Amino acid sequence: MGYNSNVIIHPRCLDNKRKINMVPVSRGQKKGKKIKLVVYILILAVVIFVLTAFGRFAWLSYKLDKEISVYLSQLEDARIYHAQLIQEIELAQDPIFIEKLARERLGLVKEGERVIMPAKPGNVMPLKKPAEGEIQH
Repeated sequence: MGYNSNVIIHPRCLDNKRKINMVPVSRGQKKGKKIKLVVYILILAVVIFVLTAFGRFAWLSYKLDKEISVYLSQLEDARIYHAQLIQEIELAQDPIFIEKLARERLGLVKEGERVIMPAKPGNVMPLKKPAEGEIQH
C-alpha cells in the first residue's frame, strides 16, 4: 500500500519521525484517479467521434460541390447549344439562306440558269449534242 506524500511533518516532530504513522492512501483517492481516467478516455472518445463526423461531413460537402460545378458547366454548355439551335431556326426561315443551302448541298439551280462546271483532266465526258427539247446539264 502506498503512503500519502501530502503529509507535512512539523519541524518539532522531525525527531519523532518514527513515531508518526504515515496515513495510507485511501481507496477513495484511488477511485478518484480511476474516475478521472475514465472521464478523460470518454472525452477523448467524444472528441474523436466529433472530428470523424465533421471530417466525413466536410468530405461529402466537398464531393457535392465538385458535382454541382460539373452540372453547372453542363448547363452552360446546353445553353450555348440551345442559342446556336435558335440561330439555325431563324436562319432556316430566311429564303436567301434556304436558296444557298439548296444550291450548295443539293446542287439545285433556278429555272433558266446555266451551270458551268470545271472539268478535271481525265474526267471529261464526250460532248453530245442534246436532242430537241432536252436540257443539257
